[in-house]
Amino acid sequence: MRNATLFALAAAGVLAAAPARGADPKPAKAADFVFPSGPVVEPAPAPKADATAPLVGKQLYVITRESDFVLLARPAGLVKVTREVGPLRVYGEFWDAVPGRAETSRRYDAPFIAIVEAVGQGTVTLDAVPFKFETADAIKTVELAVDAKKGAQPPPNVDPKTDPKTDPKVDPQPVAPIPGPGVKVLIVFDDTPAGRARVPEAQNAIIYGAEIRALLTKTCGKDGFRIWPSPADATGEAQVWRDAYARPRAALPWVVISNGVTGYEGPLSKTPAEFAALLAKYPEK
Repeated sequence: MRNATLFALAAAGVLAAAPARGADPKPAKAADFVFPSGPVVEPAPAPKADATAPLVGKQLYVITRESDFVLLARPAGLVKVTREVGPLRVYGEFWDAVPGRAETSRRYDAPFIAIVEAVGQGTVTLDAVPFKFETADAIKTVELAVDAKKGAQPPPNVDPKTDPKTDPKVDPQPVAPIPGPGVKVLIVFDDTPAGRARVPEAQNAIIYGAEIRALLTKTCGKDGFRIWPSPADATGEAQVWRDAYARPRAALPWVVISNGVTGYEGPLSKTPAEFAALLAKYPEK
């Protein structure tokens, strides 16, 4: 039914291509989608439009909007779409980053955010469909080549043979996902009715159980951990927790563990015993 609807809309001319890379920005309307426009090589007095660069490796393709929307990807299995609620800071490698410019995070102020990552190889069509059809051309679509196995090109003046990110023989330095001394833990879970229904009882014991909260208090201190729903408003929290909450998540429930030197980010353990064992791997340094 969805494909038939999209086909009918496309035939009527309501599906519009994403803005061309390098195009002059226009004042955004409340109903506008904001797609990445693509990297612009500097210096470039008049960058040419080029939206053909593939989404590779761990790059993030971020779409934002002032009102809620659904992002459909077809065919299935080529990309992973993560929905977030802004404003938030996103950490990672960005598809439209300027080559050679160090950029590890961005702040997005829009309240509705979709983060797209490559998990396969091929060409994917992204259909951004608003919950409410404000105008006839509200639906936006874009085709994007994706290749999860291909890494992003290293910036200029970086030798791939000696760069830790591109040479498997060179071990990169461990990075703490949450900066600062001491053990810190952030657990994020889906607080929607559908999300709560999907979580098995053993994982709920981690999220809500007194035993795990006592373990976290003993390990991290009263202010060293957070268990937050998604979406959540973290504006009143310390910057370290706002930044931790803004980090990309591939699924929910999700956990971030940091001891100031190294750490773990990934799906939440399936049982309290597994979570306790995982937490023990990252003692205070």
